[in-house]
Amino acid sequence: QSDLHLQPVGSNTAGPSFFAGTFSVDTPAETWIVVSGFTKGCIYINGNHVARYWEPRGPQHAFYVPGTFLKPGSNEVVIFELFGTTNLSVTFADSPAANFKASSATLMAFSRKYKK
Repeated sequence: QSDLHLQPVGSNTAGPSFFAGTFSVDTPAETWIVVSGFTKGCIYINGNHVARYWEPRGPQHAFYVPGTFLKPGSNEVVIFELFGTTNLSVTFADSPAANFKASSATLMAFSRKYKK
């Protein structure tokens, strides 16, 4: 269990921005993605829309990820954050409990110019 520090690609993380990162999976299985420090936006894994979040209307920090959204090997997380964030990490967990941390994915800010 370790948190990875992020390297922003763009300099603007205060406004609408994209954040992306990759993580590895040996055997795809259902999981939860835990985000905190994000305000309003959407989460995608391997091009699949996982959730949208809005802190004042939640707060919900853990979102279910079906095992079918994952593939063996490298997987990609993309987060669109409307209001910006300084927390550039997410956690994958076996349960929706936000304080349970299993592994982290590193995110990189693409500041309005995400490319696949």
